Amino acid sequence: MQRLKAAVIGAGQMGSNHARVYTQMPNINLVAITDQNHKTALKASKQYNTKPYTNSLEMLRQEQPDLVSVAVPTHLHYHVATEVLAHKCHLLLEKPIADREDQARKIIDLAQKNHVQLMIGHVERFNPAVQALRVQLKNKKLGNIYYLEARRSGPGPNKPMRCGVTLDIAVHDLDIFPYITGCRIEQVNAATSKILNKQHEDWMHSMLFLNQGIMATLHCDWLTPIKRRKLAVVGSIGTFVVNYISQSLIFYKDKIGRDGTIKRHSIQHAIKRREPLLIEIETFINSIQKHDPSPVSGEDGLIALKAANSILHSAQQNKKVTVPRLT
Repeated sequence: MQRLKAAVIGAGQMGSNHARVYTQMPNINLVAITDQNHKTALKASKQYNTKPYTNSLEMLRQEQPDLVSVAVPTHLHYHVATEVLAHKCHLLLEKPIADREDQARKIIDLAQKNHVQLMIGHVERFNPAVQALRVQLKNKKLGNIYYLEARRSGPGPNKPMRCGVTLDIAVHDLDIFPYITGCRIEQVNAATSKILNKQHEDWMHSMLFLNQGIMATLHCDWLTPIKRRKLAVVGSIGTFVVNYISQSLIFYKDKIGRDGTIKRHSIQHAIKRREPLLIEIETFINSIQKHDPSPVSGEDGLIALKAANSILHSAQQNKKVTVPRLT
């Protein structure tokens, strides 16, 4: 099979990880890495033995890659993504799809017009523990799902941000909730605060209401010193708990004794640990080669963006708001 030519735009931490993964794949030739900062582009190109560029448009014209990973700051997603799609390259666009819903829709429409694959980098879908949880829920191992609780907290980023925790990290769980339950987020009621970061919210807490009567809470912050990434799903049979970092999945079941005491036992599911980004990029490449639908479509990205924006609107208006449907 002919090797596909890949390129990466954005040579920060996430873009460098994309480049590293591409170099590990026998069916991929990493032809370029681009960053507006010449030193950053040059350093990454030497590390991954590829060509450096500071201009993404020049790179696209010169190298003509088959597929491109875009890992630039969110406010640049629309400009860079539309450049890539205009050159009819398959696109893996880091989450969130964009910071504006109208721009997200234009990205989706351009990908469809040019008949290329558009995948949004909601990488937590590819965490082996999340994949195992989704199988358990599909097989009704939890019975009826009642409630979800997610926490995503830790130290803030060590670089200036153009958005807060809602767009930057809450979108992970706003994508995971529908992905594992098959239900849409219909309403949200949220609060946010600017505690250490005076430009954007660094603390967010939201109650979410999904269809089929499922409720959820989501807490995100850049304030706590210890990084935590956990998800609990409570159902009629018991509770599943995922630790995103350790890639663990534990099932808890309570039994009420004759004397009324509650006895809890747990089952640790065997999870084969793998890097989620590696699985994500493998899946992206397979979908291109097999002409399959995108594993995480542009519409999926827009759904998560609508939920994130609804959380921000709810916090601003201090009331419950309805999440708009896709149009």
